[in-house]
Amino acid sequence: MKNLRKLWVVVAIAAHGCAATDSLEVFDGDTGAPIDDQGGDEPKPGKNGEGPTKQSQQGLGEQLGLVQIMKLARDAGLPCENLVMAGAVAMAESGGWPGATNVNGSSGDCPSGSIDRGIWQINDCYWPQFDDTCAFEPACNAMAMATISGDGSSFSLWSSVTPDGTYASYLEPAQAALASVPGCGDSDPSGDPPGPGGSSEAECDELGYAGTCVDEVALWSDDGGCWVRDCVSEGKTCGLISASEGYGCVEGPDGSTKEACADLGYEGACYGDVLVWVEDGSCRYVDCAATGRDCIFAGGSIGYDCQ
Repeated sequence: MKNLRKLWVVVAIAAHGCAATDSLEVFDGDTGAPIDDQGGDEPKPGKNGEGPTKQSQQGLGEQLGLVQIMKLARDAGLPCENLVMAGAVAMAESGGWPGATNVNGSSGDCPSGSIDRGIWQINDCYWPQFDDTCAFEPACNAMAMATISGDGSSFSLWSSVTPDGTYASYLEPAQAALASVPGCGDSDPSGDPPGPGGSSEAECDELGYAGTCVDEVALWSDDGGCWVRDCVSEGKTCGLISASEGYGCVEGPDGSTKEACADLGYEGACYGDVLVWVEDGSCRYVDCAATGRDCIFAGGSIGYDCQ
């Protein structure tokens, strides 16, 4: 993975476990002096004269927009209904900057101080299992967020989430961005229902070795193939194993079983309400329960389906 440079960023608002930020200040790595002007020419306007849609700053990486951030959260296993909150929290915490940091002073739990890091400002003292390599890589930071928040079910540990917290100002734009997240829009432009042939399925081949959890099913790609593990059948739960290993079955008894998605064919299989099948040479999956349906055997030429 890419080497990480030292980051000289101070987020204006300190945090207990995860940072909330109204502004980011960038400091010169040699002198420590604040950099008010990043230098260079003024940005040229975009095609429609609205200016550039992305920004970059030294040490912070390329700023991500809400759709990109919410897609990261979706890929990390969050259901569609939790993406708006995840996106709003990320923008409040880091402004979408992958290299954002917030340095916290000494506290009872962290006598040497701590640092909040990355898109969702993952604290290095409270969550040491997520090292810097993970925290400053957006996809892995999203995995950490999914683990800490219970797949987006609660963001109470983030200091931007208070009755008057800064996250609230991002809820409306995040709600608007949701329609652009694959599989989470209000309607499918093709007119097909979610499931095989519909728009809410995702391709396992795109997950990489890090993989993802869909309910309690682990999926990942490796060695040119896609693999499936039903964690429930092993007496385990699906979660983040480590930053380097990604998602898989954790806890429970020793031993594991995995199936090659290629062996499932178009007929597919149901793992609880998670449907996995092969179509057009690609392994695909969808959480039927997320759309209010059950995964069942439909028979005939269809095989298993969401109905």
